[in-house]
Amino acid sequence: MASLSPESHILKEENPDSVTEADLVIGFLAKDNASTINSLVVKGSEGQETDYPGLKTVFILSDCHSADKTVETYFRTKSPLPKMAVVCPPEFDAEIYGFFNLLLTAQRLGAKTVIIESADTMTVKRTWIKRLIQPIIDGIADFTTPLYSRNAIDAPVTNLMVYPMIRLLFGRRLRQPILTDWAFNDRGLKTLLGYKKWPDFPGLLALELTVKVLAVTGGHRICQSIMTEGRYGMSNKEMDTPHIMLMFRQLASGLFDVMLKFKDNWLSVSRSRPTSVTGTDLKPDLFPSRYQVSLEELYGKIHLLLAEYESEWTGLLRPLPGDFYNYLKTAPLDTLEVSSQKWGLFLFHCAYIYEQLSEKDQQTFIEAITPAFLARFLTFQKETIGLPSGQIEAKVEDGAEQMEKMKKQYLSQGLSLSPPANL
Repeated sequence: MASLSPESHILKEENPDSVTEADLVIGFLAKDNASTINSLVVKGSEGQETDYPGLKTVFILSDCHSADKTVETYFRTKSPLPKMAVVCPPEFDAEIYGFFNLLLTAQRLGAKTVIIESADTMTVKRTWIKRLIQPIIDGIADFTTPLYSRNAIDAPVTNLMVYPMIRLLFGRRLRQPILTDWAFNDRGLKTLLGYKKWPDFPGLLALELTVKVLAVTGGHRICQSIMTEGRYGMSNKEMDTPHIMLMFRQLASGLFDVMLKFKDNWLSVSRSRPTSVTGTDLKPDLFPSRYQVSLEELYGKIHLLLAEYESEWTGLLRPLPGDFYNYLKTAPLDTLEVSSQKWGLFLFHCAYIYEQLSEKDQQTFIEAITPAFLARFLTFQKETIGLPSGQIEAKVEDGAEQMEKMKKQYLSQGLSLSPPANL
């Protein structure tokens, strides 16, 4: 898989306030976000002059060649803070290039603190920016990540795959590792710009995961800042089985990418440790309401996908220890169970296969293993139906702990990515 090094890809830069230096950069990554950028600027402006009167603060919009009026709307929005914008050329309109442009512009301005927000955020609070940057301003953290109030059932791909895998691979418990909301100091900025293996493909969330993994593997002080209500870029009504499948396919690709690129880092990790939390008012029952899924619908989708990708399951996945394919095909709904440890072993085995494939075949492979995730999700749904949010969260933590135990068993076979002995 090809990799990138940070370099500038700027079609144009707008700097009407002639900004030449900044202590604090509030950056927005944007792509066709004219409908949301106004509220981000307004909320981001509130309190900045009184909270940080001694800091030279600037907004930077890093636009990935939007086709709507994102840049125009951004500059029309009134703010007491100066604003800049850098725009990618059309041939470099992926998020990764906007990210590089933002980092390099912040470095050129000499920023000591940088916050990055996705411009698609539909819900934003006045306090969010302060909560992300305050630990850095206070000198107690190099990186901060958000901790939003969410019911555990409403982010199944994060809860059942990304959170436990990042935890067991890299030894840090980052509860919501995929969101595009970060803050970091100049030391963190140097780490991000010094990395030479950034993923070159858009939309697979490897960027977000790579940032968090670099923070952990770089030895930075990390904290999670409680942000109260959940951050959403979409309506909760869109949280359905097709969306969950799409998220799995995006996140699995990103997960395998960082898993393979950072192999030397995680092979020696034997246990995880908590990440410090700042703030108060985390309310897991606050927002959103629990996503309800039809178990019969999930079960039916598993069988449809197994039939659609039968050749991959009987070909690429054939070395899978045990008879997992036939188990998924034949187990009745009421007895179908994919435990945390079995799921973790499956992911390690898949990473081994993924590493051997061409980029063209990797995406088909990810699509083919989707029914295995749906089976794990179905198992989790059956375990948590009727439970309050606190108990569901405890189930997530228990599952992550079980997957850590799985890793110890896996690595006891030899410190390498190879097919596990049993599943």
